[in-house]
Amino acid sequence: MQLYCPHCGQQIQADDINLDKELAKCRSCNAVFSFHGVIEDGGRRVRRKPRPAVPQPRGITVEDTGLELRIVRRWFGAAAVFLLFFCVMWDGFLVAWYAMATRAGAPLIMKLVPLLHVAIGAGLTYYTLCLFVNRTVVGVGRELTITHGPLPWPGRRSIDAGDIDQLYVARRIRYSRNGPREWYDLRAVTRDGRRQKLISGLPEPEQALYLEQVIEQRLGLPDRPVEGEFKE
Repeated sequence: MQLYCPHCGQQIQADDINLDKELAKCRSCNAVFSFHGVIEDGGRRVRRKPRPAVPQPRGITVEDTGLELRIVRRWFGAAAVFLLFFCVMWDGFLVAWYAMATRAGAPLIMKLVPLLHVAIGAGLTYYTLCLFVNRTVVGVGRELTITHGPLPWPGRRSIDAGDIDQLYVARRIRYSRNGPREWYDLRAVTRDGRRQKLISGLPEPEQALYLEQVIEQRLGLPDRPVEGEFKE
């Protein structure tokens, strides 16, 4: 049996595995984790116990059209309200600044200095509008398609459903002065071993795990552990 660290994906050395307690330690990132519930079956890692069903989160709807399963996720959340007030203050300050800068006799430097702030404000305002109106639509049929709209946003995906071997959720952590922030990605492992990011930046693990669960059920994929996947 080969074990891999669920945090950094490195293979665990035999000396760092405690079979009695079903615990292992990763030399790469010093993480200690349990491998209880994971066994080998015909060379492929499977779960000894089925993972508990993930309830449908708020903001996600599922519709079976017959030809495909259509999953819609709204972007709107508490962050959208906070960013709305922030953008009003940020953009309002810039409007007031340029109102003063356009007066007769104002130096050119007053118009040039805040250009970086203007770019940040424009990008943040557009992102906030997307949080209010955009949706991610996942179509599961012969192809797995992912689109974002109605406001344009990168991340459109299309992959042949028959090429998907497994789905999994990965966690990303970003550290800043305000502490760590976490995002969750839904990713796919294809039958030729490649990994593809399907949906990124999900704010809650329940949303990502639910999407994984519903899509795997629709495609008839048995749930198997994947190196580097998020563990609840």
